[in-house]
Amino acid sequence: MKKYTYLVSVIMILFLASWAQGGQAEKTAQEYFNAGTSHVQKGMIEKAKKEFKKATKLDPTLGGKTHYMLGMAYAQKNMLKKAIAEYEKAAQLNPEVMIIRINLANVYLAVGRFDKTISEYENMAELNPGAAWPRYNLANLYMQQKMYSAAVEEFKKAIAIDPSKLRDVHFQLGFALQKLNMFGDAISEYEKAVAENPKHYKAYYNAGLAYFTKKELDEAISAYKKAVQIKPDYAEAHTNLGLAYHQKKELILATNAFTRALSIKPDLGEALFGLALVYRDQNEYKKAMDYAQKAIKSGKKVSPVFMKKLQEKVSQISP
Repeated sequence: MKKYTYLVSVIMILFLASWAQGGQAEKTAQEYFNAGTSHVQKGMIEKAKKEFKKATKLDPTLGGKTHYMLGMAYAQKNMLKKAIAEYEKAAQLNPEVMIIRINLANVYLAVGRFDKTISEYENMAELNPGAAWPRYNLANLYMQQKMYSAAVEEFKKAIAIDPSKLRDVHFQLGFALQKLNMFGDAISEYEKAVAENPKHYKAYYNAGLAYFTKKELDEAISAYKKAVQIKPDYAEAHTNLGLAYHQKKELILATNAFTRALSIKPDLGEALFGLALVYRDQNEYKKAMDYAQKAIKSGKKVSPVFMKKLQEKVSQISP
């Protein structure tokens, strides 16, 4: 009986000791992971690594998450090569998790690895064939690199999937088409852009540029007018409106448009040169020379031939 009582007493003492120590009991994998995450948030990467190592030892399925968290930590400290290494490991373990691939693509782009960035978005598009956003992001990457044909192809694929959540996609497609000198197609996309947003002054302005290039001056004037009605301080639109009027030999209207542009941006080279053209056409060569020189001073490139001919005219009328 005494022996039994002794054993019970020992068990109780051990139980009470364990209960009192509490926190020294073995943590779960999730608890180690949470502790590592807390260290990441504080920028304590080495401590985070130790906790994550314990977490993955208990639960290997947490490996992708731990590498992702470390990738974030390194990225926040601008240690981009190490961030890439961690994100790559995370992507290998969890290839279907898009946030890992998005962050990896962003870091690739930050270090100038455009090829790798493209590859990641192509992977995302393959993994999500019913999602428009990977194609849309891919198209924007091509736009940044001035790869307009590739951008057009990806924008069209994104639109075919679902254009509803793609920000300003018709305008961007129109811009890419315009860069490829596909002006008619570009105008069609700008029309879709203003159908969705009637106050899209940039779509009107770009349509005006396309019409002007096609020598459809009345349509260009109409588009520019709509742009400045929506945004009255759009100096570039006033300038191009002036250029369209100048092409139609409507010099008073051209002068008014250029003057309006310069009231908004006094050093706008295109508007200054526009007035030089108007005054030249009115045989007011001294004024034309004055505005041409102001245009050059503002940074506008003016043909030496133009300046030479203007100087000859000025010399002929000088006393």
